[in-house]
Amino acid sequence: VSSSGLVTGVSAGTTIITHTDANGCVTTRTITVNSNPTITGADLVCKDGTINLTGSGTANSVNPWISSNTSIATVSSTGTVTGLSVGTVDITYTDTNGCTVTKTVTVNVPATAPTLNINSETVCSTSPAATLTLTGCPSSGASILWSTSATTSTISVSPSATESYSATCTVTSPAPCAAVVASASGTVTVNVPATAPTVSINSETVCSTSPAATLTL
Repeated sequence: VSSSGLVTGVSAGTTIITHTDANGCVTTRTITVNSNPTITGADLVCKDGTINLTGSGTANSVNPWISSNTSIATVSSTGTVTGLSVGTVDITYTDTNGCTVTKTVTVNVPATAPTLNINSETVCSTSPAATLTLTGCPSSGASILWSTSATTSTISVSPSATESYSATCTVTSPAPCAAVVASASGTVTVNVPATAPTVSINSETVCSTSPAATLTL
């Protein structure tokens, strides 16, 4: 307690404050220092998602939970935080003793789904090798998985007949938002060469005095 009578709570418990006036008269008052409440729960929420916070002790009957910026996140009277836009907000809890505690919550947004493309190729069955490339998947923070189980952006295939190949690109979002998955497909068309026909030409014998002859393919 200061010389002007300002009492500062240091730890939970009960203490007696004594005041002596100019005449030497003494009066006392018992002061109870309550413990500060605590907040448990996650400090990250995804845009349009929710998390539940729990305050210790008994919540104040009026506005026990308050958000410092309701355009970023709101909080219900029971401690449910709803993320509205990306940013950081302070959530304050007040218990029945009027003691408060504040928790900082960050609102994140999911990653943007990429626009993917896979080229298509036409090959001959006698030389069916083809190269397919997935474009549009970020080079970092993302993973690729082809229908062939390959995990690189470019694959080489040699189908025996026309076949479609697909690939997915999974982009990691900031916690706790779920990853975003996009997919694309490309086709390798296998053409078969025409079969060589069996041909013949007739032979003829003529006289020199009348040498005309007809040949047919």
